[in-house]
Amino acid sequence: MAEGGKAEFRQVDLRDPAALDAFQNEVLESRGRVDILVNNAAKLTGVPLSETPMELWDDLYRTTVRASAFLIYKNLPAMRANRFGVIANTVAAEGLSYGAYFSSAMVGQRSMVLSLAGEIRKDDGISVFGFAPGVMDTALVHEDEATLHYYGMTQEEWVRNFVDNPGYDGLMPPEDSAASYVYCLAHAPEYHGQIADAFHPLINHGIVTPADRDMLPGLTDNVDAAVRQCNDYVQGVSSLNRNLERRIEERTRELQEANRLLAEKKRYVEDVSTRISRYLPQQLYQSIFSGNAGTGIEARRNYLTVFFSDIRDFSKQTERLEPEALAETLNAYFSAMTEIARLHGATIDKFIGDAILAFFGEPESEGRENDAVRCIEMAIEMQRRMVPLRSELAKYGLHKPLEIRIGINSGYCTVGNFGSYERMDYTIVGSPVNLASRLQGACSPNSILVSASTHALVSDRFSFLPRGLLALKGIADPVETFEIQFEIEAISEPVVSIEKQLEALREQLSHIDIERLGEAERKNLLSAITKLAKG
Repeated sequence: MAEGGKAEFRQVDLRDPAALDAFQNEVLESRGRVDILVNNAAKLTGVPLSETPMELWDDLYRTTVRASAFLIYKNLPAMRANRFGVIANTVAAEGLSYGAYFSSAMVGQRSMVLSLAGEIRKDDGISVFGFAPGVMDTALVHEDEATLHYYGMTQEEWVRNFVDNPGYDGLMPPEDSAASYVYCLAHAPEYHGQIADAFHPLINHGIVTPADRDMLPGLTDNVDAAVRQCNDYVQGVSSLNRNLERRIEERTRELQEANRLLAEKKRYVEDVSTRISRYLPQQLYQSIFSGNAGTGIEARRNYLTVFFSDIRDFSKQTERLEPEALAETLNAYFSAMTEIARLHGATIDKFIGDAILAFFGEPESEGRENDAVRCIEMAIEMQRRMVPLRSELAKYGLHKPLEIRIGINSGYCTVGNFGSYERMDYTIVGSPVNLASRLQGACSPNSILVSASTHALVSDRFSFLPRGLLALKGIADPVETFEIQFEIEAISEPVVSIEKQLEALREQLSHIDIERLGEAERKNLLSAITKLAKG
């Protein structure tokens, strides 16, 4: 087991399934997971095939093939879940004399990783390969008397005639093979599905140089060199293809994730912008999100037509309503008026209690005359809309029909962002705004009163009734005023059944605070209920 550059060695009998299982569980408990699994177990004793006992075959099978398969079986699911892992089986020469059982085990190790590599999906993030370490200078080689006896030669003669370690004059130092193994593990995706050898990385990086490169090559040397070059080329192309495929897959996943996050951000921004739009005039909202309007503290003078409306005696009419009924009444009224204002292109500045302040000419204008025409057409439609709206609002417990007054004035106003950089308000200020408010206060219920400046812009488009000079509070000089003449179609009252009337009465009573009614109002209410009960 290795962690943080330190290795911890444990002695385990790989032939014992229970001991191997206990070791696996111990590793998971102490490390949490296994990212790199290297199967490197081997057992070699020089014995002729005819003299190899079955117990030796069984021991080697359990030590190498079965133990490797067991550890892969245990750790592969977690690697797939984590989308990362490296599995490497160490293989060696096959067809060795006096080592048939060993060669058989190596065939099993090699076949195992090649088969497993074909089972790994591209999106698993796992690399599987085999590693041939070369003939190393180990005690095992020096003690292999059976092999030397078979060939009838000394160890030096055997190495000289039968050991082919490219780049080495004889046996390969174990530390070089280990370094090459580590390199292959670090670059595992390049070797996926292959049998890597210990020499290829060292030669490619110039660490060792094959001796035949410095010799005058003969025909055999040329063939060998060509074969090696072809193998290197094929291995390089295969590695590049695998790297390209993996990079494409990774890039595709990254792009898909980026698109998903972008879609989420887009939905979030759209949701937030929709919420923000309810707090801003529609024209201002569109200007800000299109980049045409600034968000700094700034103001400018512009010629505007200003609209001001108010509900007559609204506070007195609603003082007995429950807070919920009051909120529902105002929201229903403002919803109806706002829809009309939107259709006519008004910029709603704000709601002040039950009053509405709006204007035409900023941030978009159709010219002074057309701005004034649109404002008056909007005011007329609002007054007409109040006729059916009164019946709709009666269910909230209003004891009198709602009536609105409207004042309109045109003139130069200062419009823009006022406040601080922490909190700003888009609004209009100036004497024309004050005059529109005063005209509304002086207006009769269900009427529209305009100033001389507005009248001059649209006198040929609407009918007016002169109201003469009015002395308005806060205005120095008397103001010439005109009342707009318009028709409101009468709406006949439908015949309503007793059941419907009782249902409407219950709805109204639910919004009235009975405890706050005076004695006279209680008697009137009782009389109305009695009359309704008698039919």
